Amino acid sequence: MKAITREKQIEAVSGWWNSDQIVKWDKQYDEWDSHTVRSLNRRLEKVLGFVDGLELPKGAKALELGYGAGQTALKLGQRGFEIHGIDISEKLCEIAKKRCRKEHPDGKYYFKTGNIESKLEYEDGTFDLVVISGVLHYLYDHDACLKEAHRILKPGGHLIIAQRTA
Repeated sequence: MKAITREKQIEAVSGWWNSDQIVKWDKQYDEWDSHTVRSLNRRLEKVLGFVDGLELPKGAKALELGYGAGQTALKLGQRGFEIHGIDISEKLCEIAKKRCRKEHPDGKYYFKTGNIESKLEYEDGTFDLVVISGVLHYLYDHDACLKEAHRILKPGGHLIIAQRTA
């Protein structure tokens, strides 16, 4: 069995998330009725429950790594956070921007595309909160992503990691 290189893994993941098939993720949390979607919504509810328990002030800066179609980012923005996000998919970036502008036009959302396994373009200690939800299994180098999340968190900041729940 031949080991996959980091570059091949990133190329494969980027290819999938930038394909035409990806537009289906725009409505997945809202319109699909399946075990998978119920699981995704439970994960979203868990993340939001953890966030609410932190009692961070309005205007706190949050970064979502792998924001997808923007469902979690939207809910965080509606809670008063300034939301930043990085995702590998240009298509999902456009969907997330559109979703947040439409459903919460007064929110502060700053989405961009990029690789969350590489050095992120933020200063040390920038964020009060970093959320990584349902993303780690796509990564080649989890440690690189987690080290960057740690670096850009403020001292005493919070990291929430959530993967699929049963």
